[in-house]
This record gives sequence, structure tokens and C-alpha cells, in this order.
Amino acid sequence: MLTLARLRMRNWMVYRGEHELALAPTTYAIVARHVEDRDRSNWLGKSSIPAAVDWALWGRLPHATRTKRSWISRGEKSGEIEIALSDGSRVVRQLGLRGSEKLWHFPADGRDASHQTDAQTAIVRAIGMSADDFVATCYFQQGQMARLINCRPQERLNLVSGWIRLEPLRACQDDASAALSGVASRREDRTRERESALADIRATLERFSWGSPEEGRTDLERFEAQLRESKKALDALRKESALRIERDQLEPHARRYLEIVEVGNRTAATLAQTPDMPESVLVDLRKCERDAVASKGVADADLEAKIRLTSGRFDGTCPLVGAQCPVRDFVTGARERNERARDDAEVAAEAASLSALNATKATALVVDAANRRLWVIADLERLRAEARRLKPVHDRWRELIADERSRGDAIEESRLNQQIEIDTRMAATARAALQTIETKQKTIEACDVTIANADAAAKIAAAGVAVFDRAQRVIAEGVMGDIEARANETLGSCGIELGIRIVWSREGEGFASACGACGQAFPASTKVRQCGRCGAERGPNMTNKLEIDLTDRSGCADDLGGGVLQLAASSWLRGDRGSEWGLAMLDEPFGQMDAANRRAFAGHLPAILRQSGFGQAFVIAHHSSVLDALPGRIEIESDGNGANRTSTVRVAT
Repeated sequence: MLTLARLRMRNWMVYRGEHELALAPTTYAIVARHVEDRDRSNWLGKSSIPAAVDWALWGRLPHATRTKRSWISRGEKSGEIEIALSDGSRVVRQLGLRGSEKLWHFPADGRDASHQTDAQTAIVRAIGMSADDFVATCYFQQGQMARLINCRPQERLNLVSGWIRLEPLRACQDDASAALSGVASRREDRTRERESALADIRATLERFSWGSPEEGRTDLERFEAQLRESKKALDALRKESALRIERDQLEPHARRYLEIVEVGNRTAATLAQTPDMPESVLVDLRKCERDAVASKGVADADLEAKIRLTSGRFDGTCPLVGAQCPVRDFVTGARERNERARDDAEVAAEAASLSALNATKATALVVDAANRRLWVIADLERLRAEARRLKPVHDRWRELIADERSRGDAIEESRLNQQIEIDTRMAATARAALQTIETKQKTIEACDVTIANADAAAKIAAAGVAVFDRAQRVIAEGVMGDIEARANETLGSCGIELGIRIVWSREGEGFASACGACGQAFPASTKVRQCGRCGAERGPNMTNKLEIDLTDRSGCADDLGGGVLQLAASSWLRGDRGSEWGLAMLDEPFGQMDAANRRAFAGHLPAILRQSGFGQAFVIAHHSSVLDALPGRIEIESDGNGANRTSTVRVAT
């Protein structure tokens, strides 16, 4: 068992300087007196001693302090608490007006001390409980003896749940409840989505006067068939229209072909009537033309010579041989004879000119006739070439004329276009409606799957809620039953006529929502009274609400019942945690008890503390009946007033 072997205080509140207490494993009554007023014991430092132990272990400030450093004795720069435990380990915690708080833990085996966070971890490991567990079960502060009796039910439930470590189970229950809530929310969302999809399907069917989606598919098939027929008719009509357009486009070319054939025929006839002039005739004509032109040249030259002779301007050069005439004078003198020769030369020149002209004209006529024949032949060849090019066009045109199949017109084509537009719109509308219905049906199917999964998950979550709730209830009722038995045994051993009854859960309204045996969720109907899985009877709805009932209620009863109950809970808690801690600190636990109850409780307190697993205790009290009943005593003496008061402390017995 772990108790205090020594407590050293330096500048701790009213204890200025060094104060050290050597302690034994016994129950100490802490008393105080004022040097000037023996009847005065308040505000002299009694509560500061257990507060010093609490601060050393956990760093928790006393209630009387206003700031973190206000516990340091007035005028001093630092303070320190050291506790030596019965196993040889030590804890030192100190704080100065400047700087941070310092903590050391010195192990009993002489190993190196741990510091700060490591030291705090070592303290928790050595004591075997948390700071909250310590203050709830080992350090009963002034006015807190009846805390379990007078606190609010939820606060009491949370406190005890922490003692018996129900948080993991409660967290599991909360998780299961949250999962159940989430599943229910998802199911509700999917149910609304499913109903909305069904409403959309019904509205779509009503809008199209369909009794079912199958009727819609039948209508769609009919619209599509009508559309195909209309398009087929329009294609045929447009094909016939294309033939007419082709015929109209070919007609000018075909008629041009006919014209060419007709012109060609006339040209061929003309060519047939035009004689073909032999090449020899043309050669002869050209020779005659050349001879006539040459004769004309000779006659013209003779005429020119005769004209010169008659003009008297004969220069003596013979025009015939081009030599000097020997009889120039004779020639010049014979004018009459020369004039007659000139006249004859003129006649001869005119005749030669006419003959040359006629020969040229005859040649030109023959050449022209030959050229015209060539032109006719070339024109005829051109016409035949164009006729050959246009003949296929003419033949296609004749074919189109012979195969006239145009039964439609512009009105029919317009009607077919309108019908196609109507059929297309109707088919598209029906198709969109069916797609909407199909989408909504898929939504419904998905919602059905989600709802089914949600129902399955809800059963599991509800079962989890019930199982975790039942597990908490079973554990809590077992623990609280043990604590209740210990507390009543303690009260009975003291001869105090007071009983304690602890109730963890009570029946609520209605029936359980899930089977208490297997966790199977019950249906909403209250007529179902048996579990469908395990056959267990459906019990009432149980509500966790920790209640502590005393057989009598008064300030004294509350303090007695609360104190005994906390000691019993402390015994169970330290046993559950495996804690070796053996020091209890009770600050004025007898405040509201009458003299008889104080005597009875104080007389049995050492034994009660031993039964609760405490080998050492600090008990602060004012009544001599209590002080005389306790084996040990720590005495405090104060010599001042107000902020300047200073106390000393010693172990008297």
C-alpha cells in the first residue's frame, strides 16, 4: 500500500519557510488553533495540507488561490512541495514568481529522475488512477461529501460512468445510434425520392393517356412506323421530281442535237450538190492567169514606149532591145506613123488587161468554190462531232419522256413534310417520356436496394444500440450493486440507521425497441411481444438514469450517505484500477452531523477507512469527539491575522 512517509512544504500559502512532517500509516486528525484565540480554528491552514498533496501530485491549485502563483507565501519568490512515498519514491513540484512550473519524480530504485511530462506520467503510473479519479474517491474536499447525493442526475451518471469506464461502450452505443439515425435519414431520403419518381411516372402516363409503359412503347413503335412510311413516300416523290428536273435540264441539249442533225443534213445535201473541182483544172486556170498577166505586162510596156515616141521625148533608146537607136531622128520624125502605132498599142494593152482580169476572176471563182466546199466539209464535221457528243443526252431525254412517272407535286411534298414533322415530334416526345419513365424506374430500383440495405443496416444498428445499452446496464448494475452493498455494510457497522439504494435504470413509457437478449429490433407495433430471433419476451422500455435513494433525507443523511458511498466507490475504483494508493483526505466530513452520528461515524472511521483500502488518512474536523476518536494528530498553530498570518505545523502523535 502506498502512503505518505514525509511531506515537506516551502512557502506554501500560510506556511512560510520550510515545514516538514514525518508521517506514519495511520489516520490523522488535522486541528488548528490561534495563539491569541484558542477557540478559533478557521483560515489557519488545515485545508492547505491536503491541498499541498493534491498540487504536488497533479498540479491542481487550491480553491482559495486566485492566480497560479498566489499560493506562494507573501513576500517570497518561490515555493515548493515535496512528498516522499512509502515505497521510497519522491515527487517534487515547485513554482517561482517568474518562470514555469517544474516537476520531478524520483524513483525508489535510485534511477534517474524524470522531469515535467515524463514525471507526471510516472506519477499516474505509480498511483494507478487519473487526477479525476483521485479527487472523486481519495480527496473529499470541503462541502463535497454529499456530491453524489445532491448533484444533477446527468452529472452523477457521467461521473460514475467514468469510474466504471463505460465510455467505450457508450461511444459504441452512440456510434450505433448515430448509424441508426443516419440509416433512418438515408431511408427517409430514398423513400421520398422513390415516391417522387413514382409520382413522375404516374404524371407521365396520365399526360399521354397510357395505362402502362408498354402502351407507350406501342405508341412509339406506331409513330416510328408512320415516320418511316412518310419518309419512304417523300423519298419516292423527290426521286420522281429529280427525274423531271433532269429531263428539263436535258431538253435544251436534246433540242440542240435535233437542230444540229437538221443543219447537218442540209449541209450534207449542199455538199452533195457542189461539184468537186479537180486539181488539174485549178492548175490550168492558174497558168492561164499567169500567161494573161504576162501578156498584159508586155502590152503595157509597148504602150508606154509608143507613148514616149509620140510625145517627142524619145531619148534614143530603143524600147524593144534597150539599145541606142541609130535612127533617132527618123523615129522622132515619124509622129504620124508612131501615133497610129500608139493607138494600136493601147488597143492591144486594153485587150491584154481584160484578158488578164478575166483570167484572174475565173481563177478566183474556182478557188472560192473550192474553199467554200472545204468550209462546208469542215462545218459538217463540226456538226457531226457535236451531234455525237449530244446524242447520249438526246437519248436520255427521249428515255425520260418515254418513262413519265411524276405523280407527286409541290402540294403533296409539302403534305408529306408536315406529316414527317408531326411523326418526328410525336416519336421524340414519346421516346423522351419513355426514357423519363425508364430513368425513374431505375431510380425506384436503386431506392429499393438502398431501402432494403438501410432496413438491414437499421436492424444491425438497432441491435448494436440494444446490445451496448444492455452491456452498460449489466456492468453498471453489477458495479453499483457492489458499491451499494459496501456502503450499507459500512453504515451498519457504525450503527447508523441509514440505508442506501442505487438504481441505474428505470422503466420508461412503452415497450423496448429492441430485444434485451439478442438486440433484434422490434417492429413499431406494440402488439409484438416476443422477439422473432430468439423468442425472448419483449420487456419495458428501460432508461439509464442513475438514482441514489436514502432511507432518510437531511443534511446529515446526505453527508453520511455521500461520504460512505464515495468511500465504497473509492474502494471499488482502486481495486478495479489495481491502484496501491492508500491515503484518504477528508476535509470536514462531519459538518452537518449531530453529536451522536459524529461519535458513531468518527469511532468507526479508522475501521471504515481500512475496509475501504486506506492505510492512511487526513481528517479535518473541529469537534473534540471526532478528534479524540482518531489515533493520530497533526497540529497547526497560527500567530497572525489577515494576509500576514503565518502558521506552523507538526505531527503531535
